[in-house]
Amino acid sequence: MAHSVKLDGHVRLKIPTLADSYKMAGESFGGGAFSFLTLLGCGVAALKAYSVHLDPSAAEISAIAAKGLEAIFIAFLAWRVRIGRGAISGLLLVGLYVLEMIGTYSSGDPRLNIGFVVMHLCILVSIVLGAYACIVIRLRERRGELGTASP
Repeated sequence: MAHSVKLDGHVRLKIPTLADSYKMAGESFGGGAFSFLTLLGCGVAALKAYSVHLDPSAAEISAIAAKGLEAIFIAFLAWRVRIGRGAISGLLLVGLYVLEMIGTYSSGDPRLNIGFVVMHLCILVSIVLGAYACIVIRLRERRGELGTASP
């Protein structure tokens, strides 16, 4: 599907056809994983709030609701990337995930280990490649290449 080409001393990713671009965008799992992890964090926060006391504060409920809305928004962005129509959505997804990683790793949680780092990097690479494929799709469709409909 995608292969690298060395141009001017730099290695660049080249996607041969428009169909391959759609396939690459459709195989991007990072947005779905990011949405799932956000939803999981929302569920853990809800369980924590209701297990400590049966009457959580308005601030706790608002934080849980905001995290749930964030998970829905991330799922929408990931869907746009997977159908190949998310050039801007992919860039937003990359930005949100980088902000989430900064927040996670700046907290100083001692439970963070190399497994978490590898997982986060794999998700980030998948999101970036999905965004890249969507940008390539947008550019190729603007140039008028054949096969503009997703396969």
